[in-house]
Amino acid sequence: MQEGPRLASAAGFAHERSGRSESSVRRRRCAALRLRPDSQGRHHQRHRLSPAIAEIARDHRLHAIGRSSAGAIAAAGAAAAELGQESENGGFRRLARIPEELAEIDARGDTRLRRLFQPQPETRDLFDLVWQAHAARGRRRIAALVWRASTAAEAPRSWLLASFVAWLVALGLGVGAFAVAGPGSLIASVPLFLLLAVGCLAVNLAGRLRTLAAAAPAALSGNLHGVCSGATTPEGSGDLALTDWLHETLQVLAGRQTTDVPVTYADLADADVELVTITTDVSHGSYEPFPLRTSGWAFRRADMRHLFPAAVVEHLVARAAAR
Repeated sequence: MQEGPRLASAAGFAHERSGRSESSVRRRRCAALRLRPDSQGRHHQRHRLSPAIAEIARDHRLHAIGRSSAGAIAAAGAAAAELGQESENGGFRRLARIPEELAEIDARGDTRLRRLFQPQPETRDLFDLVWQAHAARGRRRIAALVWRASTAAEAPRSWLLASFVAWLVALGLGVGAFAVAGPGSLIASVPLFLLLAVGCLAVNLAGRLRTLAAAAPAALSGNLHGVCSGATTPEGSGDLALTDWLHETLQVLAGRQTTDVPVTYADLADADVELVTITTDVSHGSYEPFPLRTSGWAFRRADMRHLFPAAVVEHLVARAAAR
C-alpha cells in the first residue's frame, strides 16, 4: 500500500464485524473515508491496477464515504461495491477490475476511458480541439490542433474568395513576368508563391476557427451548456458513454441487474453506508450536496432524459409523482 499513490484517508475505526467477503477475514468498520487522487489524477496504485479502496475493503467495512466532482464517481462506486459485497458478480472484486478495463485500447488507439466521452454532433469539433490540447504535448500538440482545426467548420466564403482572388493576382503577375523576362522569372517567383500558399492556408485555418468560435455559444447552449452530455450517441464508438456506463457499473457493483430499480442513497442508508457527494450549482453560483438538504428538487423530464439513462429518469419521475 505504501508504494502506491495516496488514494484514501480513513479514521474512526470502530468495532470489528464478521466479514461479508468471500473469505472469513473479519472486516473492521471504517467510519470516515474521503477519496482523493494522487498528484497526477490517478485513482489506482502505481504498480498494480487494483484500486487502493479494494485493498482497504479487504478488512474494513466502509461506513461513511464522500467526495466532490469527479471524485464523487469513485465514492459512489465504493459505496455501491460495499452494498453488493455479498453478491456473486459485484462488490469490490468487480470494482478492482475497472481500472484495467478503462485502460483497454481499441484499434484507433483510444482507451476505454476516452471512449466514455462522446460529444454530440454540434459540439464534436469543440470537444476534439479541447481533447487534443489536453492530450498532446509539445510540437505534437500544435500539429494535432492545426490538423483538427483544418477539418473543423468551413471558413467564411468571403475569406475563401479573398484567398482565391489573391491566387489569381499572383498567377497574373507570374504570367506577366514570364512574358516580359522569360523563364528565369519563374524561379524568382517561387518564394512569392510559397509565401502566398502559406498565407492562404493560414487564412483558411483562421476562418474555420472564427466560424467555430461564432457557433460555439449556440452549440453549447443547445447542449445544456456542455461540450459532452455524457449520454451515448449513435455517432459514438459503439461503447456506452459516461452516464450510461456509470448506471450499468453502479448497478453491477451493487449486485443488481441494469433492469432492476436503480441504486439510491436510501438503499445505501438501509445497509448502514453513508454516501455524501457534492456538485456545482452553476445556476446559483454555489454547490449542492447529495442527499439533498432541501425537501424537494424541481427538474424537467426532457432535460434529464438528455443527460441520464431512461431507467434513472423514470425512477425519479415515479418517485416525484408518489410524493
